[in-house]
Amino acid sequence: MKSRSGFTLIELLVAMAIIIVLATLALLFTPQISSKFYIAKGADQLQEWLLTCRSRALRDQAPAGLHFLVDPTTNTVSDIEWITQPEPFRPVVFNPSSGQFSPAPMIGVSSGSSGPPYLGINQVMIVGYAETGAINPGDLLEITSSGNRNLYRIMGVNPTANHTIISTTSPISELVGSGNFPGTGQPPVPTIKYRIIRNWRPLIGEPLVQLPKGIVINAVPSSVSIYTSVFPPVPGYNPSTGLYEPIILFNPNGSVQNGGSAPIIFYLDSNDGTNDPVLIAVYPRSGATAAHPVDYTGTDPFRFVKDGLDSGL
Repeated sequence: MKSRSGFTLIELLVAMAIIIVLATLALLFTPQISSKFYIAKGADQLQEWLLTCRSRALRDQAPAGLHFLVDPTTNTVSDIEWITQPEPFRPVVFNPSSGQFSPAPMIGVSSGSSGPPYLGINQVMIVGYAETGAINPGDLLEITSSGNRNLYRIMGVNPTANHTIISTTSPISELVGSGNFPGTGQPPVPTIKYRIIRNWRPLIGEPLVQLPKGIVINAVPSSVSIYTSVFPPVPGYNPSTGLYEPIILFNPNGSVQNGGSAPIIFYLDSNDGTNDPVLIAVYPRSGATAAHPVDYTGTDPFRFVKDGLDSGL
């Protein structure tokens, strides 16, 4: 009898069983491989965004950085905002008699209960200056008095027809007059020894950037809580929420603003915590960045961040 080429039923069943086993293994391991890929991609993106900020600060000679939008329900970050910081300035007014600009004087409240300028104890007035947009809530008012520089957080800005009234978090004693004015007391003391230190602002025209799906910047979990906290990196006051939120700003020389000497660490993880996280370290003095794994072999999970000779990768 002439033999017929083909597969027997048993051979087909064995082949199907092998295919099913391989497909099952693929389904089990593909999510982990995919998650590890996205963590690596997120680490690359974050380092690229940080490098872009540093380069922008060097190019524009103005602080540039990132604002990390924290999800309050999870204490994680997936959305990030580009920010910048305008330089400090002193308001000026035009003097028609001289045809020149001169510093705008600032006055405070009289300690008496009546009389102009009708300001609250936490308010000052910039006389003759009524522009909008240059001074925002969240900025700092710096007043120099008797050789000392005192800072007040600006909570409200109210431009009127001819002046600008600023509300702060605490009484401004340097500009308070004595007694009832007008009447028996002294008027509020005017000064031009002040400036506005402007807070960070979103970079106009730049959309938010997002980490890959399922990847977040996380708080340090209890498994590596040998250090109390490495997140948020640098607190920055957000006037829209009234909270101090994580930001990072690079100075024009490439260093990190208010960064200190210890590395700033971003703990990059999958949102389900099923994969090994990656630590993105920013070294404040130079602004350099590097990626490191968590060291689970010893007592210091951040050993690779601290040891420049051993990356752990």
